[in-house]
Amino acid sequence: MKAMIKHIRLGLSALTAAISLPAMTACTKGFLDEKPRSELVVPASLDDYERLLNNQLFHYTYEMPELLADDYYLERDYWQGRPEIIRNAHTWSTDPYGATTGIDDWARNYTKILYANVVLEGLSAAALSGIEPHKASRLKGEALFQRGYALFQLAGLFSGAYGDVPGQDDAIPVPMSSDVYARGWEMDATGVYERIVADLRAGFGMLPAHRDPFRPTAAAAAALLCRVYLGMGDFAEAKSWGLATLGLHDALVDYNDVTVNSRGIHHGTIYLSFINSGINNLFVYNSTNVLVSPVLYGLYGEGDLRKTLLYRANSNGKPFRGPNYFVSTAYPYFTGLSTEEAMLGVAECLAREGDAGGAARHLNRLLMHRYAPESFEEVGFSDGEEALRAVLIERRKELAFRGLRWGDLRRFNGTGEGRALTRVLGEETFVLRPGDRGWIMPIPPTEGINR
Repeated sequence: MKAMIKHIRLGLSALTAAISLPAMTACTKGFLDEKPRSELVVPASLDDYERLLNNQLFHYTYEMPELLADDYYLERDYWQGRPEIIRNAHTWSTDPYGATTGIDDWARNYTKILYANVVLEGLSAAALSGIEPHKASRLKGEALFQRGYALFQLAGLFSGAYGDVPGQDDAIPVPMSSDVYARGWEMDATGVYERIVADLRAGFGMLPAHRDPFRPTAAAAAALLCRVYLGMGDFAEAKSWGLATLGLHDALVDYNDVTVNSRGIHHGTIYLSFINSGINNLFVYNSTNVLVSPVLYGLYGEGDLRKTLLYRANSNGKPFRGPNYFVSTAYPYFTGLSTEEAMLGVAECLAREGDAGGAARHLNRLLMHRYAPESFEEVGFSDGEEALRAVLIERRKELAFRGLRWGDLRRFNGTGEGRALTRVLGEETFVLRPGDRGWIMPIPPTEGINR
């Protein structure tokens, strides 16, 4: 806990100074200083809280979910030269940290939660209750969304699956206050997911309906709820929230209209998140050595535009995931919320219900925007099982390298669709089987939290 407090307090000054948007510098002097909460100069107006929520930190995700997933591989010589945390994560070590003191996936997500809690507490103050109520409600919705989003990223790495037998071995802290010295934060996996859902559902009703990729909106909350409920295995709720997303925003970018040199945030982006170039930078700066899984690459057939738009060959002729600025302007590793993800979520839920025709309709709408016209053929399925197999293949192809594959693999362990993962490095083979402890990241040892 002491180390967590240190990370959160450091985040209040050093982190924000490094990455904050220009608007943040206009905030009350000293309110982000590295001091205990009782000594902070706290924000005092709705504009102050809005500036805090404008922090670019809220658009960052981190690379651990990609490091653990099976969409890529590393060659042994390159793997040996990587930092210890990457080598260990790549082979699903039960002691991934070694000498590493911590990872951004833990510390920075808790910094986001602290910021959100500061806003939520401040907006509850009587002095602000009657000031610009519509703006105050929107900011509360944004803070709830951001807390839920950060908790979901933490749960997907450090906690177990929803519905697991409660136990301290999957509990993580869930701060509900800006008091970093408070105790009693820990919740098991079920409690964590229930908290995430409560935040997002409450935030949904406070957020604007119009699309804005740079701010939480109702469509973003609905899309994230669809993602969360899929992870929980609640397919009825996932379908409902996926349809709600598409009812608010259903535009898709047509890959026939873009090239590898195109730039801009495409029509399907509902909320912008991207992998931040942290200290290890494996995916952001070393992508030519992060080679695409032959299994994944082989799924893209003739005329599938994703194969040429998303992937390139390195100097040895081996495919890697290239930077794709047409997805999210200057940020090549998009991990945010999108129309295509919601569409695939709805199609999966329909297939699981046995509605093969409904699944096909959603899938065909996506695929007609992903294939050259002369190569596109509508798909049809005889039953839900056939539809589900096809939808899950398209999900993997469409959402590859968006930070989602690890979560999918984890949830498949609960639906009976899980399988062992394998890495081969020279003469060594590493295997992660369903039920192994490697599916849950240990809390960084410097946090002093035993479970």
